[in-house]
Amino acid sequence: MKKLITLVLAAIFTLSVFVPVFAGQKVAIKDQDQIKLVVFKIGDSNYYVEDKDGNILTVPMDVAPYIKDGRTLVPARFLGNALGVPDEKITWDQNTRTATLQGKKKLTLVIGSLNMKSDDEVVKMDVAPEIKSGRTMLLARYVAEGLGYEVGWDAVRKLVICWEEGTPQPDMSKILKEIEAEVITMGKGNTKISIRNVEGFFDVMPNDRWGIHHGFMYELTDGSVAVRIPANPLIYTVEQSRTYINETVRAIKAQYGDSIGNKVAESLQEALVSARDTTGMVGYYMDDIPYPEKRVNFSISGGGSSSCIEIWIANMN
Repeated sequence: MKKLITLVLAAIFTLSVFVPVFAGQKVAIKDQDQIKLVVFKIGDSNYYVEDKDGNILTVPMDVAPYIKDGRTLVPARFLGNALGVPDEKITWDQNTRTATLQGKKKLTLVIGSLNMKSDDEVVKMDVAPEIKSGRTMLLARYVAEGLGYEVGWDAVRKLVICWEEGTPQPDMSKILKEIEAEVITMGKGNTKISIRNVEGFFDVMPNDRWGIHHGFMYELTDGSVAVRIPANPLIYTVEQSRTYINETVRAIKAQYGDSIGNKVAESLQEALVSARDTTGMVGYYMDDIPYPEKRVNFSISGGGSSSCIEIWIANMN
């Protein structure tokens, strides 16, 4: 659907400081009324959202949050998205260097200015917004509070925590498991990828008698990486296997962008059917997804004699 010309021009101005490096990335935005917790971690290039149904959304950012003069700054677009503000309600005026976020209130922030306008009220900040690595960085606390959140700080874990205004801080045990999951990084150059050990992805399950069905990653001498996603229906529920698929896809999108990630996601879901088949009727699944721009090929297989899914991330010769 075509936008009004004014919105198109605003989007063009936005490109220089708001558009992410992950080409084509479409972030799932939670409505503010659905959000239980939003967490940013200093130095972590993901943000984390838990909704009121207990679902966790982990979204990669192109600049990690950092501290300046005691305040946490977060990339503007990702800060807004995390707090429930969709892209069309986040604008940038290149001429005045002004970022505007329209949520429950309209927030206006100018690069280098300590004044934030919240509807018609001027709020004095103690650190000014700035541009870093080509991205507009806004102060997490002031923006979150302006949009109707309580904001807390975990000094030990270095977390900015946002939750619904006027309510006590919710239990964080589930979202902390996501944030603190072990990260395994393998590969070289364009095949390098980081996958988190979410929900025991790489751990041996108690009912895995021989300890051979869990997920794992390994790297070959040429830098190619293989990821095995467990799918044995006698050990793993389909929801568990989908959780591991989602984490693998998240890591691929973070490294290669949404376009290739969505293709891999579709293929992995088809492989899951073959890998969980116990009748022998579905058959072996195999797919190749080339990504010539990065000189990388994704090979996906599942089923046959193996109740797992394997995805190879290999350099093209």
